[in-house]
Amino acid sequence: MKSLIKRNLNLYFSSISNIFLSLFGALISFILYLFFLKQNMLSQWQNVPDSKILLDYWLIGGTLTVTAVTTTLNSLGQMVYDRENQTVRDFSITPLSFKQIQLSYICSSAIIGLFMQLLVWLILEIYFVISDGVVFQLVLLPKLILIAFISSLVWTVINNFIINGISTSKTMGMVNSIMGTIAGFFAGVYIPIGTTPEIAQKIMKMTPAPYNAAIYRDVLMNSQMKSTFKNSPTTVQTNFENLMGIKVTLGKPLTLIMESYIMLGMALLVLLLLLLESKKIRKAILKRG
Repeated sequence: MKSLIKRNLNLYFSSISNIFLSLFGALISFILYLFFLKQNMLSQWQNVPDSKILLDYWLIGGTLTVTAVTTTLNSLGQMVYDRENQTVRDFSITPLSFKQIQLSYICSSAIIGLFMQLLVWLILEIYFVISDGVVFQLVLLPKLILIAFISSLVWTVINNFIINGISTSKTMGMVNSIMGTIAGFFAGVYIPIGTTPEIAQKIMKMTPAPYNAAIYRDVLMNSQMKSTFKNSPTTVQTNFENLMGIKVTLGKPLTLIMESYIMLGMALLVLLLLLLESKKIRKAILKRG
């Protein structure tokens, strides 16, 4: 199985175009923020001290969530390609079981998602250090690695479920494009979740995206928020957190631990559905051709 994981990693990282396409959604989020959203948000929070730095961290948190979604999905495209070209059937002749073959795609996808999230964090941190003078938060790296690891696992499971019925690379490309576009919306990057209509908020909260983004933002922005709101009433900070999606509200603002449990719970539910469908999927794949 290790050889299959290594093969999948090599195929992903050897293709520059593949890497670029998997980061396209994150790139859109970043460009939209710089050229369209940033000034509008700064004017909205102009009375908040160091709002530029605070919003930069906010953008990083949302973009990392988009990266987790799109890179894991794109890497799982190799599984669809192998199904389409009957490569999975060839693998089934080897001593590896079908579950081990599927697990190799899941493991490689999770590794890719983890690596790419950390890479995007590093790039964005360096950019905002140079452009806006934010503090390089290397001390947060252990926490960010843990969040990136959980995010990769969660989105690998969910994306695996999404592409279960896909049998062609053409369809997979369409799914990648759609997910790359809507991931930024569900993560509350294009429009902060607290400013969207109530029905939109309910739909967003049915996915792990807003919880994922909130966890990232909570960790990245915690230190700066303490400094920014130290002389402000508690209600000002609470209002900022709710509007900007730093805390997700389900009746009341959720804690970071509760948001993590919800993310993992959603992934576990999807995993159970995958396991229930595994035999059917195996038969369908091995009968193709």
